[in-house]
This record gives sequence, C-alpha cells and structure tokens, in this order.
Amino acid sequence: MTTRDLISWLGHAQPNDEQLDAINAAADAAERIYPLEQAGEREDVLSGATQVILGDTTLDQLAAKLGTARRAKAQAMDRLRGAIIAAAHAGVSESEIARRAGVNRMTVRAALGK
Repeated sequence: MTTRDLISWLGHAQPNDEQLDAINAAADAAERIYPLEQAGEREDVLSGATQVILGDTTLDQLAAKLGTARRAKAQAMDRLRGAIIAAAHAGVSESEIARRAGVNRMTVRAALGK
C-alpha cells in the first residue's frame, strides 16, 4: 500500500509523521503476513494497529474486547447445544438439526452426548 493509498484509507484521521511511518510499517507487515486471499483479515489487522498507533485504543483494551467476544461465543454455543437437545427430544433428525443450526452432524452428535 502506498503512502497515498494509506492516507486515503485513513479518511479523516490526520496522523503525524511518526504515526504515519508506524502505520506504513504495520501495513507492510500486514501485507507480508496476510496474502490477498485474506484481505479481510489484513484490513482488520491494519485497523487494530492504526487504532493503537493513533491512540484511539490500547492493546489491553483490544485484548479485553477479545475476551468478551470469546465469552459471548461460548455462551452462544452453549445455548445452541441446548436448542439441539430440545430439537432432538422433539423428534427432529440429526441431519435436519445440523442443516438448520448451520453446523455439521458431528457437532450435533457431540451436543447430544453421542
């Protein structure tokens, strides 16, 4: 990503020269680590780096958000397991449960203790 592209990507943010150099370095690293097929991940990585570099957030704050998201994901999965159990008890087939829940049949079987 060129500096011009980066400035355009930043929108209304106005980094100082030191911040712009750091963001450029982060963009270079993101492009090196995440190939074009992973453009979404690369964009998220650069966004996180930019937010920290500009002082909009901190590593600790982003780590706390990840912890919150992980707990929410675990809770959602537990609730889905409960729904799987209820559906199976109501006579819905494992294949139908898997299709409707957006998981594979082995996930359904695991939720049912099989």
